[in-house]
Amino acid sequence: MLRAAVLLLFCGFLRSALSQYFSWNHTLAKDVDPCYDFYEFVCNPSANREQTVADQQRNRFRQMLVDALVGYHDPIFDFMRKIYYKKGEFQGEQGVELGSMVAEGYKGVKVTKKVGKKFLAFEELGKGPFTHSKCVYEKCPSFVKGFITTSHNLSSYSETLKVFKGWKIRAIYKIDEELLEKKIVEKIIGSNDDHLSPYFNLVIAKASTEKNLWVSEEIDENIRKIGDSVTKKAIEQIEKQVWIPDSKKKKIANSVKEMKRILGITSSARDVVNLQKAIDFFGKIYRMNQPSFLPLNVCDSTCQVKQLEKIVKTAKAYYLGRSERVEGIARLLMVQSSLASYNAYNAYHFMTVLPALYHYTNDDLPVGLRYGHVAFGRGFLERNAGIRPGIQMLQELLPILQFDQPGRIPRRPDGALKVNEGFCDVEGSRVAVRALEEVIFDRRYFKKSYSYSAFHDMEWAFIGGMVNTCSNIPDYWQFKHVQSDAHPRSRIRFNAQIRQLEEFSDIFRCKKEDPMYVVEKQCRVFT
Repeated sequence: MLRAAVLLLFCGFLRSALSQYFSWNHTLAKDVDPCYDFYEFVCNPSANREQTVADQQRNRFRQMLVDALVGYHDPIFDFMRKIYYKKGEFQGEQGVELGSMVAEGYKGVKVTKKVGKKFLAFEELGKGPFTHSKCVYEKCPSFVKGFITTSHNLSSYSETLKVFKGWKIRAIYKIDEELLEKKIVEKIIGSNDDHLSPYFNLVIAKASTEKNLWVSEEIDENIRKIGDSVTKKAIEQIEKQVWIPDSKKKKIANSVKEMKRILGITSSARDVVNLQKAIDFFGKIYRMNQPSFLPLNVCDSTCQVKQLEKIVKTAKAYYLGRSERVEGIARLLMVQSSLASYNAYNAYHFMTVLPALYHYTNDDLPVGLRYGHVAFGRGFLERNAGIRPGIQMLQELLPILQFDQPGRIPRRPDGALKVNEGFCDVEGSRVAVRALEEVIFDRRYFKKSYSYSAFHDMEWAFIGGMVNTCSNIPDYWQFKHVQSDAHPRSRIRFNAQIRQLEEFSDIFRCKKEDPMYVVEKQCRVFT
């Protein structure tokens, strides 16, 4: 029996009416040619230091969501709130982190000059009431430690505090309850816990529906149309392959056709009544199990969260097994990542764009940029010897892409480690470009943006695709990821894709000697 991998990545984009001008908080590089280094041209790290476009979208959506959920109550949500905020007495690493969060919300923290006497005092300038804590640093509550360390780092006091051990601490501080509540809510809904995220996705969907945070159903329908066109193009490419037996072609084509999408939020998952019923179902299971793990003398905070994960996992299994389940809500439960995240995510048989990035489609952008930015993907496996040459080529190609580490020997990605993701990228990109060409130039769908845009739509599509890979991660961490991560991120991943695409070289008029010029022999399997 034939068994090896055919990985397909599908990209879909969104239609929208265009105005004559648009606002985009991102600066393209003027001194780097796209054919020299497309990552540097688009991402332009030196000019976009604060946040990437994806970061901006995640933060914008998340802030609206946090505002919507402040004051929200249900048994599980309230339980998590108490875990993070135990009446001001924070414990362990969570306490340090929350103390730091509170300190960062201040505008008037200072360090007294008693530091030289091994006595440290922090004062919050302003009106009371204040919380007082006197302790030797090693025995201070973890919340106080986090607060003190961050407050000192943010203060105007010039001396570096290298050692706290043995120091007496007097911390006088005021907790901003509203700020702390928002920080706690953000942390709860931003969880990517495999077991807790599906439940919180219901809460996020309910709040987003009630506060009208989702994009319109009309936009959802447009997304589905574009997704269908990409699926159709992928199936066309599969059916052309003579090396795949007809029985296998049919199996693969059916798998592609049957893939569901939660790019758009379906009507059933927008229905507050449906969502509340699902949330109540989880709450019922929680209350049944609550007495067994709540007492602190039996189970501490970490233990309680672990127990909650088991309860939510059980409730999810019960819900998905019920014959009367609502399909749209079932899909929300299958996303093992928070809907408050911004990235695309592969979730079993679903092709997904999470709403924070999806929310970007509300902005007024050139057609191509919108298409390239809102992308999604899913890979699937079907082993066959016919793909081996393509796999081998890509395995040899990836190490060619050099990662410059300042002051150190340049390093290259491990082709064998990253070949599956790379193969998925390349084949999926070809399918996406062909589908995109048909969609962009189909006047029934879109208007041209050539008349006012500095780049035409296909150029914007490539720019939008690269924007998703931009990262403000420090060089050292990018270097670490290149060594050990199976996902060839940042400059490596998308630069590798475009060197396999003739369309990129044609559109940007790259010359044969340019680093981004299409490779002489592409790693082709389907296209």
